[in-house]
Amino acid sequence: MKKFIQITKTHPYYTVAVALGLVLLLAFAFSPRDKEQSEDVLKEARSVSTISVSEHSQGALGVAVPTAQGNSFVIRAESSGRVEEVAKTGTTVQKGTILARLDNSAQLAALTQAEGSYDAAVAGAAQSDVSVSDSEGALVAAKQAAVSSNRSALSSWNSVLFNTVDQLFSNPRSGVPGVLITADSKAPMLNTERVALKEVLNDWQNDTNTLSETDNTTEINSILDSAINRTQRLLDMVDIFVTLLPKHSPNEAMTASELATLQVEFAAARTSLNSDLTSLSSAKTSLLRAEEALNKAKIGGTSGDLSAANASIKQALGLLQSARSSYEKTIVRAPFAGTVTSLNIAVGDIINIGTDVAIIVPEAGAETTKSFNLPLSAIKYTPDNAYVFTVNEDGTLESISIQTGLVTANYINVTGLNGDEVIVNDVRGLKAGQQVNVSN
Repeated sequence: MKKFIQITKTHPYYTVAVALGLVLLLAFAFSPRDKEQSEDVLKEARSVSTISVSEHSQGALGVAVPTAQGNSFVIRAESSGRVEEVAKTGTTVQKGTILARLDNSAQLAALTQAEGSYDAAVAGAAQSDVSVSDSEGALVAAKQAAVSSNRSALSSWNSVLFNTVDQLFSNPRSGVPGVLITADSKAPMLNTERVALKEVLNDWQNDTNTLSETDNTTEINSILDSAINRTQRLLDMVDIFVTLLPKHSPNEAMTASELATLQVEFAAARTSLNSDLTSLSSAKTSLLRAEEALNKAKIGGTSGDLSAANASIKQALGLLQSARSSYEKTIVRAPFAGTVTSLNIAVGDIINIGTDVAIIVPEAGAETTKSFNLPLSAIKYTPDNAYVFTVNEDGTLESISIQTGLVTANYINVTGLNGDEVIVNDVRGLKAGQQVNVSN
């Protein structure tokens, strides 16, 4: 000890350095544990929200809550109003028997109105479907007209080309220049175009052979567009000849009478091709309008992806279900077979939601378990069982064992609860005995 004091006096700076090192070492050693303890406290004090099990009751037969004795159940009202009818004490009832009826004239009127609205929506949808059927028939007719117009235009085009235009070409299939207009500067271009029209004819014939009124509108419209372009192409050649023929003088190859006849034939060909263009354009317009009308009809009917009729039916059905539920809640029914041992209300009483109506002792073997559709997030699964969590007065989680049933997209049907429990809405990451704070 004396030696340590002497060293301290002799080397004071080293002594201070050593002391500071020990302090830092101790702080480093203890700080992680304190941090971990703080994190544990935060985890233990997790905030949770809760829901009432009774709000997720399946069906509308009233709420049955076991009495303290456990051999009977209190049946509670799910609506408020004036009592108009009650059962008698000592009566043996079956499941669904009316124990009490409240004044429900307003609910009945709302239900009747909702039923009428639903029937009207269904009738409107049926009428809309008639319009859809009519529009479908109109579209089929438009397709048939389009196919017919295409075939007619091809036939007319073929006749003009071979019976009229080819009179001015020596051999249109071999590319030999035309005999009557060789002196004109347009002759080489016209001969080249005439040879090219052979491929146009082949392509058009192939398209026509594969075309059917059962094809979709896009395919038919595409062929109509091609037919319009091909008709216009031949019309352009005919227009050139209509211009050139009056300028041609009679000669040994063609008399004045023959030239006059050709002018008449080319004028008629021009009229025929223009008529085909009008027919093809009209067929395309009619087809597009028929398809548009069908799409609009489908929106109004029940067969479309976006259906106003279906939306109206769903809306009316929702109102009907809501009205029916409100009406049914004014009628307190026995949730199971048994004997009415006590009645807590009388005719003329004004009662509220949750009022004790009657006490029933279930008959032997009667199903007295009420089921609830709870959120999936409210269920805690273990290898042995499934649970929900309640929060006791100390803010500690307590587990209640349940039995699970049908699972839907958002809910799971469970039994094993009374209906008066308040449970944690989201149990992920929680465990029984954990400290929590209720946020709602």
